[in-house]
Amino acid sequence: MTAGTGEPPLTAIAVRLPGFLEISHGNVALQHGVAIDARGRALKFSGGINGQTLTLKLRKTSSSVRITIGPELIATSTATARRVAARKLTSTTMLLLVNETGGARTQLHLTVAVS
Repeated sequence: MTAGTGEPPLTAIAVRLPGFLEISHGNVALQHGVAIDARGRALKFSGGINGQTLTLKLRKTSSSVRITIGPELIATSTATARRVAARKLTSTTMLLLVNETGGARTQLHLTVAVS
């Protein structure tokens, strides 16, 4: 994710995952299940989980970040896994909220392929 030209840098990001994904709670799952980097360098962050929403606050602002959410943090039921294997579930929608340094918030709806 990249802030636009002339826009303030990013400070926090919230990702609302679809209901069929289960989020592991606890600091260990959060620290090992999420990676944030900017231009190839890892960024320090603090995070929290509230229901299906994962909130990540960057310790240092950045104009461009890449967020990776791994299997340590999210899981799914065997029934959902069967739907994916049978190609009955091919995509899902996620909500992404981005906070900028100036206080502005941007809301993005992402459609993600499931495989």
